[in-house]
Amino acid sequence: MKAPKLSVLIAAYNAEQYLDECIQSVLNQKYSDYEIIIIDDGSTDSTYDICKKYASQSKKIKVHSWENHGLILARRKAIDLASGEYVLFLDADDAYKANAFEEIVKDIQDNADVIIYRFEFFYENGTRKESKKFRYTEYLPNDKNRLFRDFILNYEYNHMWSKVMRREILLSDTYNYNIFKSIKLGEDLLQSIQVYGNSERVLTSDKVIYSYRVLKNSMSHGFNRKHIEDITKVYSCLEEYLRYAKWNVGEECYNALTEAFSVKIASLLRELWMSDVSFGEKKCISKDITMTNSSIVDPNKMIRQNRILWKFAKKRCWGKCAIYIGVLEKINTVWKLIYR
Repeated sequence: MKAPKLSVLIAAYNAEQYLDECIQSVLNQKYSDYEIIIIDDGSTDSTYDICKKYASQSKKIKVHSWENHGLILARRKAIDLASGEYVLFLDADDAYKANAFEEIVKDIQDNADVIIYRFEFFYENGTRKESKKFRYTEYLPNDKNRLFRDFILNYEYNHMWSKVMRREILLSDTYNYNIFKSIKLGEDLLQSIQVYGNSERVLTSDKVIYSYRVLKNSMSHGFNRKHIEDITKVYSCLEEYLRYAKWNVGEECYNALTEAFSVKIASLLRELWMSDVSFGEKKCISKDITMTNSSIVDPNKMIRQNRILWKFAKKRCWGKCAIYIGVLEKINTVWKLIYR
């Protein structure tokens, strides 16, 4: 039996609310030479039943169910089961734009290992916002330093779901992802750097092919302390990757990594102080963040608002942190009223 041109890989966990729309966005594509691999990652709702329903209706769909392993390992399992020449990842609460596959198949004729596409943010109120355009259109082997810098400093390069990749590139990745089973933040960075490192030719496209759903619970006012642990672990692994990279790594790569880590840590600190957790817990977590990361973080790489908060937290000026965040929230409210 002839292998399909495209393999669409979906890792699904408790995704019953949006899974129908997700799968239909694939089935509605005019281009038909594809397969869908769905990994039910130990769901406790009706996700598996929905998957089985679609698999019974189409031979294009294969479903594998196992106990919960986390997103990274679910994706790796899907790669093992895929047979297409090119691979795409689709999150179970997202969807493809109409004619996305037709555009992809046109583009892969240009013989790239990876093509990175633009996407749109899709908010629950119906608002849509497109990601920004790419600065460069092509990266060759001697552009690895530039590619890494663009990857680590621009979120448009980070996501596994905004790329189409040769399957052999993914199969050449022998990294042991089992140690990241429980990770909830930064998993795409770990996988993307391997993809870029193993690729000879990477292209970007300004075509918008993917709708990323922004959910209310992803914008909640809680704070997950594990995010700090996750992002610290991820950036440590990225630094280790650079030390053993196959290309001549320039200093700009390490500088970019420091900048990206500084920006992310500052963003998490601000998220903490804007959250609903108790004042005492904010003090405790802030102290841990600043003590653990002071030797790595460069405050000069942060935006001014976050840099001020970082300095207050590092000096243990907790009252000033609270007052400062309160002022920022009021300013943001005023701007929203003016520009709504």
